[in-house]
Amino acid sequence: MTDDELEIMRADGISLSTPSYLEIRLNALFSADLLTFDEVQIILDQSPFKTQLDTRQNMFWLVSSRLPMEDEGVKPLLATWGGEVASMHLQDNDLLAKLQSIGRPRMIEVCAPLSATNKTYSAACSVVAAYALQHGWPSEDGVFDFYVTKDLPADALLNVFTQENAE
Repeated sequence: MTDDELEIMRADGISLSTPSYLEIRLNALFSADLLTFDEVQIILDQSPFKTQLDTRQNMFWLVSSRLPMEDEGVKPLLATWGGEVASMHLQDNDLLAKLQSIGRPRMIEVCAPLSATNKTYSAACSVVAAYALQHGWPSEDGVFDFYVTKDLPADALLNVFTQENAE
């Protein structure tokens, strides 16, 4: 994520992933001379939105508990600008390397209302588990992936953790 994208998120909140939002983000990289017009078109043409639209759009994916940036499940998601919808099906290794050089890896801590999630029961269990663990009581970890289906306001953004020495 670029510094400009982070500032937009802090001001406007979190937008769901859609083909048009990906295009807006890519056009911002074009305007900043970070990508060429042809590179933007390649990314749009090879995006999973082309083949997995129903399972990709109008979602913002999260994990229920903060994981370390070194976690094997997290590292691939932090390695490339734009996440899976920008890079998952890219066949051009030079373009993929270019995306890996844009922005910095960031993890965002979000307060998401249960009503905006696809896993309300699991989320409720995770809240109880976190409360128990904070008080030193035994509990199951309960870490799981989920997504929100509504844009989140700026105040839903609680913290941003940036990997300063990204390779």
